[in-house]
Amino acid sequence: MAIHKTLRLRHFLIGLLAMVGLAGAVLGGGIWYINSSDRLERWIETKLSNPDNQIMVRVADASISLSLSSHPIMINTSEVNISVPEQTIALPEAQFTFGVFDSFQLLMLLKRAVSPHSNAYDPPTAVPPGMLKFAITSN
Repeated sequence: MAIHKTLRLRHFLIGLLAMVGLAGAVLGGGIWYINSSDRLERWIETKLSNPDNQIMVRVADASISLSLSSHPIMINTSEVNISVPEQTIALPEAQFTFGVFDSFQLLMLLKRAVSPHSNAYDPPTAVPPGMLKFAITSN
């Protein structure tokens, strides 16, 4: 009887380890896909630009990363140019962080932004107000 319990526990732990490994591979592959395409840059430009008020944002490069913190999702951008009437603001880099509760909503928006059936310049939904908490750093 003790051997059966040990075997069941061993099978359970092997299955649990396989599921965690599979989830890590899927998450890592998703982050790699988002970082390797230019859709993240276009998505950020679309979300931050406001053509009605003549505010245009251009992003040269962007990447997404994960961390174990209160703001687990971080989007790092470089060479951000913000054009407003009669002026252009050039930022060498900007970082956007998202909280734990915002992460699921952000991931759904990113999923729509990188899907092959969506138009990166005309996303179906906007980032809800108050969801975007960002800090701009410059050197």
